[in-house]
Amino acid sequence: MSESETELDEWLIDTAAEWPSDLQLALFNGDERIKRHQLKSLVQEGSESGNTFSLTSDAETRDRYRCTVVDDQLDHHRYHQMIIPTTPDEFHDGQGELVIEIQGDPHETVPQLPSTIDAVSAELLLAAQRSKNHLSSVRSTRVAGLDTEKQRIKEFLTESLASWGLRDETGMLLEGPPGTGKTELVKETCEELYGDVPVTISGPEVLSRWVGESEATLRRMFTKARNSPVPVLYIDEVDAIGSSRANSTQDYTAQVVSQLLVLLDGIETKSSQRNPSETLKVIASTNTKEILDTALIRPGRLGDGNLSIDRPSSSARYAIFHHYLETIHSASDALDEELKKVASEDPNLLSDTIISQTKRYTGADIEVLILTAARQAKRSSSKLTMRHLTDAHSATVNELPTESAGSEY
Repeated sequence: MSESETELDEWLIDTAAEWPSDLQLALFNGDERIKRHQLKSLVQEGSESGNTFSLTSDAETRDRYRCTVVDDQLDHHRYHQMIIPTTPDEFHDGQGELVIEIQGDPHETVPQLPSTIDAVSAELLLAAQRSKNHLSSVRSTRVAGLDTEKQRIKEFLTESLASWGLRDETGMLLEGPPGTGKTELVKETCEELYGDVPVTISGPEVLSRWVGESEATLRRMFTKARNSPVPVLYIDEVDAIGSSRANSTQDYTAQVVSQLLVLLDGIETKSSQRNPSETLKVIASTNTKEILDTALIRPGRLGDGNLSIDRPSSSARYAIFHHYLETIHSASDALDEELKKVASEDPNLLSDTIISQTKRYTGADIEVLILTAARQAKRSSSKLTMRHLTDAHSATVNELPTESAGSEY
């Protein structure tokens, strides 16, 4: 190990020990995040040196700002990021980067990188991660405003009662209207916990006109998830394969539901042969919980943890708008001064008018509004302004449902 590698190793460990909050790492090949298990496999199977990429001397620092919503309270966070370009070698097909991220107080100064970094090995990166339990992957940014829900999913995936002689939760059902972020929330949570997305199946894609093929597909996907570095199976639109057998006139519906029940019941049996932390967990989502078979949603199957994800509250809408504005601000100089302050200083500076106007919006609806506003600004060769957002609202509001779901938004 070279002197520069040792220096980076020491810097990571010292910073993780002294900094009051998490230190995160991520390695990218171009725009693609290199998964943690891929790095581990490369170290285990690779060369004696374990070198997988080389760092250039041109380190860039930048700040990212994110909002969290817990108990409907909006908090603003600053993250210091250090981006070190990597040069291509046998592991990289092209230019990549190592990203080191530290959460800090908005008024703190960013820690300095060592000035003599030349190279780092996969073994070093993994050793640094092992040196402190809270060294983990840089946070994903798929969703905003769902921090309480994300924490509940993390608890479901990581907590174990096996040492108390009790069974672990093995199934969770997410319910809520389309566009509220259920699928992206599961993917983001798994990326943060395991460095990769879960094995995913879509209910409608499982169905086949060939006898027995739907059941065979389910068995294959459960086996694939058990053998995956991410011990999670996500079933999107589970209502397509889990609707009530009592109300069905199709024989194959009952057969598919029965197969799904058998597979869910088999998780606990197979889990007794595994480390509790590696127990397969199943998360399913639906827009129509009321049509699901009652046997499917009882405790021990998908009824261990029901999580309702409704249209975002006003605080969550602030966080969602901030997420998109901060993304634009970090990528380009395309925001006017008012929206720049929203992105980098305080999301509460966003006009109450646009928050009130988007009362019935889902997260996906807000994304469409942002995209519409951005296109308008770009076509007029101007920076994005609050006027563009309100005009985009006028253009998209008629496409929304006539009634909002839930209580206060």
